[in-house]
Parts: sequence; C-alpha cells; structure tokens
Amino acid sequence: MAEVEFEIEHKFSRDEAVSKLRRLLVANGCDSLLRDLDFAADDDEFSFSGKIKGVDVSGVVLVFDLSVRILVSLPWAAQPFREPAGKYIREYFEANLA
Repeated sequence: MAEVEFEIEHKFSRDEAVSKLRRLLVANGCDSLLRDLDFAADDDEFSFSGKIKGVDVSGVVLVFDLSVRILVSLPWAAQPFREPAGKYIREYFEANLA
C-alpha cells in the first residue's frame, strides 16, 4: 500500500471538529469525495474505507484540539497518483473543515 499522511489545522473545539467530520463522512452523497463509504467512529478517531474516483482506499482520521491528522492508504497500483491524490484529499478535508 502507498500511504498519504497530512495534518490540517482547524479553529473548532475538538467536539465541533468531530461533529463536522462525522457529518462529512455520513454525507456520502454526490458531492462527497468518498464513495461506497464504510466508516467507524470511536470518540475522536475515525477509520474508513471506500473509493475515491474508483480507487479503493482506507484510512484513519485523528482529531486533536487544533488539528486533524489524516492517513490514507492507496493500493500499489495507485502509487503513480499518490501526490495528486494526496493533494485532492487534503483540499477536500481543508474545504470541509473551514
């Protein structure tokens, strides 16, 4: 697996950030980055799996007081797209945590 990891700062309380992420992951609609989403939440930690633009992915989102750390695993076949996929995922989460 190829991995993409990044941290995004937020201005919310930890509980507000968790709530925003929960809504984001539950809103698996047409504007969602993730399709066929399956996720589990344990307080301020989310694990997920699904598809991004047809590619199977899985990951973990950890919520901290001032930031969110996201680790996404991509299949080896997606290795050439690791950087653009990471940028796309980062921008998606940044826009939804603004």
